Amino acid sequence: MAPINVTSKRTYAEMSETPITPRFKDFDDIEYVDTILFSKWSISVRVEVKFPPNSYADNIRFILMDRNGSKIEASVWGHAEVERFNRILQPGCKYVIHRVKINPNAESVEFRAIGHIFELSFDRTTIVEPCLSIELSILPKHLMPFLEVPARPNKTFVVGIVVHCCELECVGMFTKYKQALFMDVWGNFIPVGIWGSKLTPNSYRWSTAENDRPIAIATMLQKDKGFGGLNTSEHTNFTFNPDHPAARPLQGE
Repeated sequence: MAPINVTSKRTYAEMSETPITPRFKDFDDIEYVDTILFSKWSISVRVEVKFPPNSYADNIRFILMDRNGSKIEASVWGHAEVERFNRILQPGCKYVIHRVKINPNAESVEFRAIGHIFELSFDRTTIVEPCLSIELSILPKHLMPFLEVPARPNKTFVVGIVVHCCELECVGMFTKYKQALFMDVWGNFIPVGIWGSKLTPNSYRWSTAENDRPIAIATMLQKDKGFGGLNTSEHTNFTFNPDHPAARPLQGE
């Protein structure tokens, strides 16, 4: 009997995308059980801040805002994925992002730019879709009371009446600086140092602030460790006389 050839040709399954059934989640609705029951979620967001990759180029972080104005931090690890998300996600642009992992915030062991109970992570399975049609809030929903600022290591979002502005100072040869005094609805005060490029777009506002007493929302402020107040960062934005629930009690001041 002729020998039987048992050699067979090996075949491989063709890779295909797993169909997505989106489970959308707003940031304020996240619960601890969401980190366990479902491994991936979908979100509709605008990229508020994109931080530069770390020195090893294996980690990059983003600040995202959802449709209600709530913000959360998202991180990406791995050289290939950092390069990918650094190219895809751009500040000010809106996206629908699928297969997002929700994790407890790790700020106790690693610095986080903003405070939140949870944080997000993206990986090679995460899908990003640009979406211009999403209606998103312009201003952040959550603002920090002045009395809580000293206890927080993160960037701060505050609202207050600008009751005083110091004269413009020059620090060094090129850097300009002005300090504004913010007052909240309870009569608490906090100084905010305004540096360089954050002075120019609102120069008239700052020069007339003591007479006009505008209400201002300031985002992504950082603590002044030396003097206990706040300073602008490169990601700070000011909005004057905003239509915001936190600003309305100040309008009668």
